[in-house]
Amino acid sequence: MSTSATEIKWVQKERSVFNKEEQKMVRMKFLRPKIVDNYNNGMNRVDQANQLCSSYHFDHWTHTREWWRAIWLWGVQVCLVNA
Repeated sequence: MSTSATEIKWVQKERSVFNKEEQKMVRMKFLRPKIVDNYNNGMNRVDQANQLCSSYHFDHWTHTREWWRAIWLWGVQVCLVNA
């Protein structure tokens, strides 16, 4: 987080939510860390790590009954993409 965030601040957001007592939609304010807001707005609705994993996957030939091998290969693949 320290490599991607220049500062840690809270951002006030507003969203419409359903209120059970009033039986209607009301505007609710909430706080969100600025780094989360920057990530959500900067990825253009696509998680970049998942996009890279789907582009460079090498486990398409490893569909076996050994579930632990699939999880291990997924972990190796995520580590390679993050590196």
